[in-house]
Amino acid sequence: MDSRLLFDQLVNDHPSFASKLSATASIVKNKDFENGLVKLLQDKESELTLFEKEQLKGFLKESQTSSTRNEVDKNDNYVQRAFKKARIEKESGCYIDVSFVSPTSNICERSFSKAR
Repeated sequence: MDSRLLFDQLVNDHPSFASKLSATASIVKNKDFENGLVKLLQDKESELTLFEKEQLKGFLKESQTSSTRNEVDKNDNYVQRAFKKARIEKESGCYIDVSFVSPTSNICERSFSKAR
């Protein structure tokens, strides 16, 4: 994630770097997968394209059948209800937490090829 931010800033400052550093550079082997993964990491699941969803289907959650897990207890105090509701909303997405996915070598390759 941090590398993507740095590369995007470099491309903004130096457009000639775009061919090697942009998210759609030819060196990126699977643009839909990588762009979709970045959207999930940025909590932008609603912005996924059909092609990105297809590439990320391996990260879909199994269906949750327990409705009690998603209920906010009326006996909780205001702060507990607020935090529980926020957690439930975050967990209600269709995809598992993908923060464990290591960055691909493309990021490193782009950095090294430009740094020379």
